[in-house]
Amino acid sequence: MIDKAKYWLLVSITFTYALIFIGGFVRVTDSGLGCPDWPKCFDKWYPPLNSDEIPENFQNHYKNYNYNCVEGENCKEFDIKKAWIEYLNRLFSAVTGIVMFIAVFYLFKLRSNYKTSFYLGASALVLTGVEGLIGKYVVTSHLDGSMITIHLLIALVIISLLIISYLTIKWSNLDKYSEYNFSQIYIIKWIFALLITGIVLGTQVRENIENLLPLSAIGPFKYIHSFLGIGTLMLTGILWNKINHEESKINTRNQIKWLLNIFILQIALGYFMVFSGLPPSIKLIHMWLASIGLGIVIYILTDIKLSKNV
Repeated sequence: MIDKAKYWLLVSITFTYALIFIGGFVRVTDSGLGCPDWPKCFDKWYPPLNSDEIPENFQNHYKNYNYNCVEGENCKEFDIKKAWIEYLNRLFSAVTGIVMFIAVFYLFKLRSNYKTSFYLGASALVLTGVEGLIGKYVVTSHLDGSMITIHLLIALVIISLLIISYLTIKWSNLDKYSEYNFSQIYIIKWIFALLITGIVLGTQVRENIENLLPLSAIGPFKYIHSFLGIGTLMLTGILWNKINHEESKINTRNQIKWLLNIFILQIALGYFMVFSGLPPSIKLIHMWLASIGLGIVIYILTDIKLSKNV
Protein backbone atom coordinates (compact mmCIF):
# COMPACT_ATOMS: atom_id res chain seq x y z
CA MET A 1 0.00 0.00 0.00
CA ILE A 2 2.88 2.38 0.79
CA ASP A 3 4.45 1.74 -2.60
CA LYS A 4 1.12 2.45 -4.34
CA ALA A 5 0.71 5.72 -2.44
CA LYS A 6 4.27 6.79 -3.35
CA TYR A 7 3.73 5.76 -6.97
CA TRP A 8 0.51 7.74 -7.39
CA LEU A 9 2.03 10.75 -5.63
CA LEU A 10 4.89 10.70 -8.14
CA VAL A 11 2.37 10.37 -10.98
CA SER A 12 0.42 13.31 -9.52
CA ILE A 13 3.59 15.42 -9.37
CA THR A 14 4.44 14.48 -12.96
CA PHE A 15 0.95 15.29 -14.22
CA THR A 16 0.88 18.59 -12.36
CA TYR A 17 4.21 19.63 -13.88
CA ALA A 18 2.90 18.58 -17.30
CA LEU A 19 -0.20 20.68 -16.66
CA ILE A 20 1.96 23.71 -15.81
CA PHE A 21 3.77 23.17 -19.11
CA ILE A 22 0.50 22.90 -21.03
CA GLY A 23 -0.80 26.02 -19.27
CA GLY A 24 2.35 27.83 -20.36
CA PHE A 25 1.79 26.59 -23.90
CA VAL A 26 -1.72 28.08 -23.78
CA ARG A 27 -0.14 31.38 -22.77
CA VAL A 28 2.59 31.53 -25.40
CA THR A 29 0.15 30.57 -28.18
CA ASP A 30 -2.34 33.19 -26.95
CA SER A 31 -5.04 30.52 -26.63
CA GLY A 32 -6.36 31.46 -23.19
CA LEU A 33 -9.63 32.71 -24.66
CA GLY A 34 -9.82 30.06 -27.36
CA CYS A 35 -13.00 28.99 -25.57
CA PRO A 36 -14.51 32.23 -24.24
CA ASP A 37 -16.91 30.53 -21.81
CA TRP A 38 -16.32 27.98 -19.06
CA PRO A 39 -16.59 25.01 -18.64
CA LYS A 40 -18.16 24.74 -22.09
CA CYS A 41 -16.85 26.10 -25.35
CA PHE A 42 -19.33 28.34 -27.16
CA ASP A 43 -22.05 26.68 -25.07
CA LYS A 44 -21.02 23.19 -26.23
CA TRP A 45 -19.05 20.45 -24.49
CA TYR A 46 -16.44 20.42 -27.24
CA PRO A 47 -14.85 23.11 -29.44
CA PRO A 48 -15.90 23.71 -33.06
CA LEU A 49 -14.74 20.88 -35.32
CA ASN A 50 -15.00 22.92 -38.51
CA SER A 51 -15.97 26.38 -39.74
CA ASP A 52 -19.66 25.41 -39.99
CA GLU A 53 -19.86 25.00 -36.20
CA ILE A 54 -18.44 28.43 -35.40
CA PRO A 55 -21.14 30.83 -34.14
CA GLU A 56 -21.73 33.69 -36.55
CA ASN A 57 -21.55 36.23 -33.72
CA PHE A 58 -18.44 34.76 -32.06
CA GLN A 59 -16.86 38.24 -31.91
CA ASN A 60 -19.42 39.22 -29.27
CA HIS A 61 -17.73 36.87 -26.80
CA TYR A 62 -14.58 39.00 -26.75
CA LYS A 63 -13.78 42.45 -25.44
CA ASN A 64 -11.16 42.67 -28.14
CA TYR A 65 -12.95 41.91 -31.41
CA ASN A 66 -9.65 41.09 -33.08
CA TYR A 67 -8.92 38.24 -30.66
CA ASN A 68 -8.84 34.66 -31.93
CA CYS A 69 -8.87 35.52 -35.61
CA VAL A 70 -6.68 34.03 -38.26
CA GLU A 71 -3.75 36.35 -38.88
CA GLY A 72 -4.36 38.74 -41.75
CA GLU A 73 -8.15 38.63 -41.46
CA ASN A 74 -10.47 41.25 -40.01
CA CYS A 75 -11.98 38.85 -37.52
CA LYS A 76 -14.00 37.06 -40.16
CA GLU A 77 -12.36 33.68 -39.65
CA PHE A 78 -12.12 31.96 -36.26
CA ASP A 79 -8.86 30.20 -35.30
CA ILE A 80 -10.05 26.72 -34.30
CA LYS A 81 -6.56 25.70 -33.15
CA LYS A 82 -6.70 28.12 -30.23
CA ALA A 83 -10.02 26.71 -29.09
CA TRP A 84 -8.66 23.15 -29.09
CA ILE A 85 -5.44 24.12 -27.29
CA GLU A 86 -7.43 25.71 -24.47
CA TYR A 87 -9.95 22.87 -24.38
CA LEU A 88 -7.26 20.17 -24.19
CA ASN A 89 -5.74 22.14 -21.31
CA ARG A 90 -9.06 21.84 -19.48
CA LEU A 91 -9.34 18.12 -20.23
CA PHE A 92 -5.82 17.46 -18.96
CA SER A 93 -6.68 19.41 -15.80
CA ALA A 94 -9.57 17.02 -15.19
CA VAL A 95 -7.33 13.99 -15.76
CA THR A 96 -4.77 15.43 -13.31
CA GLY A 97 -7.53 15.80 -10.72
CA ILE A 98 -8.49 12.14 -11.16
CA VAL A 99 -4.87 11.00 -10.78
CA MET A 100 -4.54 13.08 -7.63
CA PHE A 101 -7.78 11.62 -6.25
CA ILE A 102 -6.32 8.10 -6.64
CA ALA A 103 -3.20 9.18 -4.73
CA VAL A 104 -5.31 10.63 -1.92
CA PHE A 105 -7.38 7.42 -1.85
CA TYR A 106 -4.28 5.38 -1.02
CA LEU A 107 -3.08 8.03 1.43
CA PHE A 108 -6.45 7.79 3.17
CA LYS A 109 -5.86 4.09 3.76
CA LEU A 110 -2.50 4.93 5.32
CA ARG A 111 -3.73 7.88 7.36
CA SER A 112 -3.28 6.15 10.73
CA ASN A 113 0.50 5.98 10.21
CA TYR A 114 0.98 8.82 7.72
CA LYS A 115 -1.52 11.41 8.85
CA THR A 116 0.58 14.40 7.75
CA SER A 117 1.11 12.96 4.29
CA PHE A 118 -2.63 12.33 3.93
CA TYR A 119 -3.59 15.88 4.94
CA LEU A 120 -1.01 17.35 2.56
CA GLY A 121 -2.29 15.23 -0.33
CA ALA A 122 -5.92 16.03 0.48
CA SER A 123 -5.08 19.75 0.61
CA ALA A 124 -3.45 19.48 -2.81
CA LEU A 125 -6.58 17.81 -4.17
CA VAL A 126 -8.83 20.54 -2.74
CA LEU A 127 -6.58 23.25 -4.17
CA THR A 128 -6.75 21.52 -7.55
CA GLY A 129 -10.52 22.04 -7.47
CA VAL A 130 -9.98 25.67 -6.46
CA GLU A 131 -7.49 26.00 -9.31
CA GLY A 132 -10.17 24.88 -11.75
CA LEU A 133 -12.52 27.59 -10.49
CA ILE A 134 -9.75 30.19 -10.78
CA GLY A 135 -9.27 28.98 -14.34
CA LYS A 136 -12.88 29.93 -14.91
CA TYR A 137 -12.27 33.45 -13.61
CA VAL A 138 -9.14 33.76 -15.73
CA VAL A 139 -11.37 33.20 -18.76
CA THR A 140 -14.30 35.35 -17.61
CA SER A 141 -11.91 38.18 -16.65
CA HIS A 142 -10.51 38.05 -20.21
CA LEU A 143 -7.04 37.00 -19.04
CA ASP A 144 -6.58 39.50 -16.22
CA GLY A 145 -2.87 39.59 -15.34
CA SER A 146 -3.35 39.29 -11.56
CA MET A 147 -5.64 36.27 -11.99
CA ILE A 148 -3.06 34.56 -14.21
CA THR A 149 -0.35 35.14 -11.59
CA ILE A 150 -2.57 33.71 -8.83
CA HIS A 151 -3.36 30.76 -11.10
CA LEU A 152 0.35 29.98 -11.47
CA LEU A 153 1.20 30.47 -7.80
CA ILE A 154 -1.55 28.08 -6.65
CA ALA A 155 -0.23 25.48 -9.10
CA LEU A 156 3.18 25.85 -7.44
CA VAL A 157 1.60 25.43 -4.00
CA ILE A 158 -0.06 22.21 -5.21
CA ILE A 159 3.29 20.92 -6.46
CA SER A 160 4.88 21.78 -3.12
CA LEU A 161 2.21 19.96 -1.11
CA LEU A 162 2.56 16.83 -3.25
CA ILE A 163 6.36 16.83 -2.96
CA ILE A 164 6.23 17.23 0.83
CA SER A 165 3.59 14.49 1.07
CA TYR A 166 5.74 12.12 -0.99
CA LEU A 167 8.95 12.89 0.88
CA THR A 168 7.24 12.45 4.26
CA ILE A 169 6.45 8.83 3.35
CA LYS A 170 9.79 8.16 1.69
CA TRP A 171 11.75 9.74 4.52
CA SER A 172 10.16 7.49 7.16
CA ASN A 173 11.84 4.49 5.55
CA LEU A 174 15.35 5.98 5.31
CA ASP A 175 18.17 4.54 7.39
CA LYS A 176 20.45 7.58 6.92
CA TYR A 177 19.44 11.16 7.64
CA SER A 178 20.87 14.44 6.41
CA GLU A 179 23.06 16.68 8.54
CA TYR A 180 22.96 20.31 7.39
CA ASN A 181 24.96 23.05 9.06
CA PHE A 182 23.61 26.52 9.79
CA SER A 183 25.17 28.25 6.78
CA GLN A 184 23.80 25.66 4.35
CA ILE A 185 20.28 26.03 5.73
CA TYR A 186 20.58 29.82 5.62
CA ILE A 187 21.63 29.76 1.95
CA ILE A 188 18.84 27.39 0.95
CA LYS A 189 16.24 29.63 2.59
CA TRP A 190 17.58 32.63 0.70
CA ILE A 191 17.48 30.68 -2.56
CA PHE A 192 13.82 29.92 -1.88
CA ALA A 193 12.99 33.57 -1.15
CA LEU A 194 14.80 34.87 -4.23
CA LEU A 195 13.28 32.20 -6.47
CA ILE A 196 9.70 32.94 -5.40
CA THR A 197 10.24 36.69 -5.86
CA GLY A 198 11.82 36.08 -9.26
CA ILE A 199 8.88 33.97 -10.42
CA VAL A 200 6.37 36.67 -9.44
CA LEU A 201 8.37 39.46 -11.06
CA GLY A 202 9.04 37.25 -14.07
CA THR A 203 5.29 36.95 -14.57
CA GLN A 204 5.02 40.73 -14.49
CA VAL A 205 7.78 41.10 -17.08
CA ARG A 206 6.15 38.55 -19.35
CA GLU A 207 2.77 40.28 -19.12
CA ASN A 208 4.24 43.60 -20.21
CA ILE A 209 6.14 42.01 -23.07
CA GLU A 210 3.05 40.13 -24.23
CA ASN A 211 1.19 43.44 -24.23
CA LEU A 212 3.64 44.55 -26.92
CA LEU A 213 5.65 46.93 -24.77
CA PRO A 214 9.34 47.25 -25.59
CA LEU A 215 11.78 46.03 -22.97
CA SER A 216 12.83 49.62 -22.28
CA ALA A 217 9.26 50.47 -21.25
CA ILE A 218 8.89 47.70 -18.67
CA GLY A 219 10.58 49.75 -15.98
CA PRO A 220 12.69 48.35 -13.13
CA PHE A 221 11.04 44.92 -13.21
CA LYS A 222 13.33 43.77 -16.02
CA TYR A 223 16.48 44.53 -14.04
CA ILE A 224 15.21 43.28 -10.67
CA HIS A 225 14.20 39.98 -12.24
CA SER A 226 17.63 39.61 -13.85
CA PHE A 227 19.51 40.43 -10.65
CA LEU A 228 17.38 37.97 -8.69
CA GLY A 229 18.21 35.25 -11.20
CA ILE A 230 21.93 35.96 -11.01
CA GLY A 231 21.79 36.12 -7.21
CA THR A 232 19.96 32.78 -7.04
CA LEU A 233 22.57 31.19 -9.29
CA MET A 234 25.45 32.57 -7.21
CA LEU A 235 23.94 31.32 -3.94
CA THR A 236 23.37 27.88 -5.43
CA GLY A 237 26.99 27.81 -6.62
CA ILE A 238 28.17 28.74 -3.12
CA LEU A 239 25.96 26.00 -1.64
CA TRP A 240 27.34 23.41 -4.07
CA ASN A 241 30.88 24.44 -3.19
CA LYS A 242 30.14 24.16 0.53
CA ILE A 243 28.66 20.67 0.44
CA ASN A 244 31.65 19.43 -1.57
CA HIS A 245 34.38 21.01 0.58
CA GLU A 246 32.75 20.51 3.96
CA GLU A 247 32.07 16.79 3.37
CA SER A 248 28.42 17.27 4.23
CA LYS A 249 26.36 14.20 5.08
CA ILE A 250 23.19 15.04 3.21
CA ASN A 251 20.78 13.09 1.03
CA THR A 252 20.06 15.93 -1.38
CA ARG A 253 23.45 16.30 -3.05
CA ASN A 254 22.06 15.26 -6.45
CA GLN A 255 19.10 17.63 -6.07
CA ILE A 256 21.43 20.57 -5.39
CA LYS A 257 23.52 19.62 -8.44
CA TRP A 258 20.36 19.55 -10.60
CA LEU A 259 19.32 22.89 -9.12
CA LEU A 260 22.62 24.49 -10.07
CA ASN A 261 22.35 23.16 -13.64
CA ILE A 262 18.78 24.42 -13.95
CA PHE A 263 19.72 27.91 -12.80
CA ILE A 264 22.66 28.04 -15.22
CA LEU A 265 20.28 27.15 -18.04
CA GLN A 266 17.75 29.68 -16.74
CA ILE A 267 20.25 32.53 -16.87
CA ALA A 268 21.33 31.50 -20.37
CA LEU A 269 17.72 31.36 -21.59
CA GLY A 270 16.93 34.70 -19.95
CA TYR A 271 19.88 36.33 -21.70
CA PHE A 272 18.80 34.79 -25.00
CA MET A 273 15.23 36.04 -24.54
CA VAL A 274 16.26 39.62 -23.83
CA PHE A 275 18.56 39.89 -26.83
CA SER A 276 16.82 37.62 -29.32
CA GLY A 277 13.17 38.71 -29.42
CA LEU A 278 11.55 36.29 -26.99
CA PRO A 279 10.67 33.22 -29.08
CA PRO A 280 7.51 31.65 -27.58
CA SER A 281 9.17 28.26 -27.07
CA ILE A 282 11.96 29.84 -25.01
CA LYS A 283 9.49 31.71 -22.80
CA LEU A 284 7.68 28.45 -22.09
CA ILE A 285 10.84 26.54 -21.18
CA HIS A 286 12.09 29.44 -19.03
CA MET A 287 8.88 29.46 -16.98
CA TRP A 288 8.68 25.68 -16.68
CA LEU A 289 12.28 25.31 -15.51
CA ALA A 290 11.61 27.89 -12.79
CA SER A 291 8.71 25.77 -11.49
CA ILE A 292 10.91 22.65 -11.51
CA GLY A 293 13.62 24.55 -9.64
CA LEU A 294 11.11 25.58 -7.00
CA GLY A 295 10.02 21.97 -6.59
CA ILE A 296 13.62 20.91 -5.98
CA VAL A 297 14.08 23.67 -3.39
CA ILE A 298 10.90 22.52 -1.62
CA TYR A 299 12.30 18.98 -1.63
CA ILE A 300 15.54 20.18 0.00
CA LEU A 301 13.72 22.33 2.59
CA THR A 302 11.49 19.38 3.50
CA ASP A 303 14.56 17.16 3.97
CA ILE A 304 16.01 19.83 6.29
CA LYS A 305 12.79 19.99 8.31
CA LEU A 306 12.43 16.24 8.67
CA SER A 307 16.11 15.78 9.54
CA LYS A 308 15.75 18.30 12.38
CA ASN A 309 12.98 16.21 13.90
CA VAL A 310 15.15 13.10 14.28
